[in-house]
Parts: sequence; structure tokens; C-alpha cells
Amino acid sequence: MSSLTPTNDITFSEELKVIYDYLHKKYPEIERMAVALYDEDTDILTTFAYTGEQATPLSMYDFKFSTSHSLTKLRESKQPRVIDDLDAYEPNHRIHTEEIHKAGFKSSYTYPMFNGAQFLGMLFFNAKKKAAFVDDMIYDLDLVSPLLTVMVANEKRIENLLLATVHSTLEMSKERDPETREHMSRVAHYARLIAQEVAPKYQLNDEFVEHVFMFAPLHDIGKISIPDAILRKNSKLTDDEFTVMQTHTVKGADLVNLLLRNYDLQNIKFATMIQNIVRYHHEKMDGSGYPDGLTGGDIPLEARIVAVADIFDALTSARPYKSSWSNSDAYAELKKMAAEDKLDADCVAAFLSFPDKIENIQKLLADVVEN
Repeated sequence: MSSLTPTNDITFSEELKVIYDYLHKKYPEIERMAVALYDEDTDILTTFAYTGEQATPLSMYDFKFSTSHSLTKLRESKQPRVIDDLDAYEPNHRIHTEEIHKAGFKSSYTYPMFNGAQFLGMLFFNAKKKAAFVDDMIYDLDLVSPLLTVMVANEKRIENLLLATVHSTLEMSKERDPETREHMSRVAHYARLIAQEVAPKYQLNDEFVEHVFMFAPLHDIGKISIPDAILRKNSKLTDDEFTVMQTHTVKGADLVNLLLRNYDLQNIKFATMIQNIVRYHHEKMDGSGYPDGLTGGDIPLEARIVAVADIFDALTSARPYKSSWSNSDAYAELKKMAAEDKLDADCVAAFLSFPDKIENIQKLLADVVEN
């Protein structure tokens, strides 16, 4: 099984392909593998990575997990499931089932991933012939699936380590940043919507989109270093105070570098993405932003995505120094900023195409009022 062992300097998608190539060579019937991650906040299952003999029929796909009775039962059982004939399964033909049918897949093996008690998501293996998953193949998939689960858990571990550091630091402070955990989570979900929509134009894969979602909450990590007198001021900042506030981007990037070194993660493939989000999410397309005055395409795409998500949530959230804006007023402001070449027009247009999903995120992740 040594040929199954992934190396440390490749992406998760590349690691997945290493394992797929091994399995496909031994079992040519297996023609698709996919990993879908579960988001507990919104009950959404989202494609994270996939590989196979053809383009996946379900790229950038997500759905509300609880609406799938079969997958819900599979999660409850914590056991893998084999379907010998997909044509005869789930007569209600959900969208994902229909797309799998259209692609010609006839049978499947599905494995629910858990890290202890935490449900991580699902592994999917598909074949184009009925009853393809026989005893020897099932035995090997029963061995490989826990390895893939460990790989997914490691991806989540990195995210959780960094986020836990941020949260614990905030909790230890007597005066917390008025921007809440819910703000960080909403920004992440908005960023995912944008990334999914612009993915075709920029040729982004599901792994890129999910890493934007995972690490968008870290965008303001540098505010940990800003004095409370400035961070929690209830009125407009002076020029000198605003200059200090602006340093949170550079200080945040420095803190990310320190955390990555401390956790021995500095060589992970997406380390640059984390740094880009933290350092550049206040840059403007016309060069009027900070800290480096970057323009246009010189601003990393992930930072342009998070900028739109962050500004919208800031506008629609109540703060001690301002009332919340309505969504319609905030949408108008985003359009204005895109027209003025402040925000990426593609990212703004992408975001504005999801008003219903935006409202749902706001309901699910509303700020918690503390007494």
C-alpha cells in the first residue's frame, strides 16, 4: 500500500488523484471519486474535490443535506453503502442523482466521514456498470476510505487550529472586538457564494473555493493587535487612529506567518492564500486601498472576493457607532463601489445574483445579543 501514501507538498486534489490512480489501475470499473464537506452552520453539503476519467457532473455543487433522506440515514448508520443499480434508486431523482445518471454512472459506494463524533462529509465512488462494487473492491475501499477521512480531517485540523487561536485570543480579552464570530462566519459563507459563481471565468476548482470559505474568517486576525481604545471607539476615528487601524492587515499577515511556523504549516500549498486574504482584503481596484496600494488583477482574487463579502456584512451589521443598512441599500453601495473601480465588478455581480441565499445566511448566522 506504499504507493497510496500521498506526499506533503501537493494539494488535496492531487493527493486524491494519487489514490484514484491506484484504485483505477486495480479496479478500472471505478471511474469517479469525490469528496463533499458538510457545513454544520448551514446544513449544506458541498463538493470539495473530485477526480476521475471525465469532468465531474457536480462541480461547484451544494445542497441542503437534511433534504436527502438516504444520506441522512447513511450518516446515522456511520457505515458505508453500496448501491448496485442507481437507475432503480431514489425515485424522486434529486438533482445530484440525475446528474450522476446523465454522466452514465450505474452503481456507487458511499462512505460517511467522521472525525470522532464530528461529521465531516461524504466520500463517493462511482462506476459505469451495475453491481460493479464486489467483495474485493469493497474490502479495499473499506481500507482506503478511512485514509481519505484522515486527510480530510487534517485539512479541517489546520483550519480549526488557526481559527481556535483567533477565538481564544478574543475570549481572553476583557473587551472583545465588536465584529463577532457570526460576522466571520457570514463573511466566509458570502465569500463561498462569490467564489462558486466566478469559478468558471477564473477556472477555479472546488478545492480553491472551499479554501476561500475555510480561511475567509481569518481576514481580520490582525485586529488582535489593535488597541481597544481604537478598536471599540464608538465614533469616527481620527486620521491618526485610522492609520493605526490600517496596520491590522500587515500585522495580521505577520501573525499568520508566525502561526504557520509554530504549527509547522508554512509549506502547505494554500499558505499563500491565507496570507493574501489577510493582507490584501482592504486593497481597492483603483489602487486607493491599503496596505500596498495594489491595483486590478495585482490584487489576489481571493482577497477581492473577501473584500466584497466583508464590506457587505459591515454595511448590514449594527455597530455601536452606526445602524445596520438594509440589504437593498448595501447592494446599491456595492454596485457604486464597483462602478467607481473600488471593488471587483465580477465579484460584486456574482454576489448580487444570490439575494435569497444571502438572506438565508443572515437568518442562520445572526449576531448573538449578549446580556
